[in-house]
Amino acid sequence: MGKRIINFLANNPEKLVYVSVLFFLIAGLIYSFHLGDKLLFPDEGEYYAFAKNIAEGHGYTLDGKTPSTWRTPGYPLFLSLFIILAGASPVFLRYLNFIGLALCVFFIQTILRRQKRRIRFGSFRPVPGSLRGSVLHRWDLISADDLLISNSNPDLVGHRT
Repeated sequence: MGKRIINFLANNPEKLVYVSVLFFLIAGLIYSFHLGDKLLFPDEGEYYAFAKNIAEGHGYTLDGKTPSTWRTPGYPLFLSLFIILAGASPVFLRYLNFIGLALCVFFIQTILRRQKRRIRFGSFRPVPGSLRGSVLHRWDLISADDLLISNSNPDLVGHRT
């Protein structure tokens, strides 16, 4: 039974994406409700405190009084929107991360489908536009050495020094 499922998913990559998304959403929902309002990691508490204080009108602060520059404000601002609009609890905000993960799977699938039309695997044709000269330009030649030693592949850095 397990071998049949694996073969089916291997032969139907579109279905694998849907199964992965469904798995992330169900596992994320179970995990979020299992933890409840408990914040396990220090950064979870900090981001939640920032978002809650923004939503309550105290500004970007951890304690509700003293402004802070401890973390970048983008993520707490995003979370504060859900606190303002829906009174979101830590359970929902945690699940929101899993929803984002599931959306990323769809976005990656879309990007890869578009790139597959342009690039044949193993080809050396340049990618048109702004990707020219980037790491994606010759992704089929990337190895750990290329990432650690920039002069080993001139296409990764644009020129040899």
